Amino acid sequence: DYEMRNDEEGIRAYIDQVFGWESDLDARMPGGETGAEVLARFDAVVDEAREAVGEGTALVVAHGAVIRMWAASRAANIDLAYASDHALENTAMVALESQPDGGWLVDEWTPTALGGAQLTDHAHTGPGGEPDDDPDHPAPR
Repeated sequence: DYEMRNDEEGIRAYIDQVFGWESDLDARMPGGETGAEVLARFDAVVDEAREAVGEGTALVVAHGAVIRMWAASRAANIDLAYASDHALENTAMVALESQPDGGWLVDEWTPTALGGAQLTDHAHTGPGGEPDDDPDHPAPR
């Protein structure tokens, strides 16, 4: 139901639902999946990548909210409170290390754009990616 919405109310409701899954994984995103279903789908992709690389390194690309929620749900050293307070810009990175028991630890949380500030899109910093007319954060020219 929140797909393609860029209004603040829709964005806030989506984020509240994603991070509300900490207390209720059976809650369903309106018109979408439950938290348990999202985690199972993401787990399957991560497991496939882990199997494909063996002892190597895999890269999984996804939207920031699901990366934050999955990492917090699966890594032993962070929780959803941490993840909800640490947003990720586009092209940011969360690096996790696989543990011998099959679990995960967050090794690095880089909230800013990889490649430097020149990749940060200051022209679209509103909650839905719309232009933000904040004079303290002008769009780069």
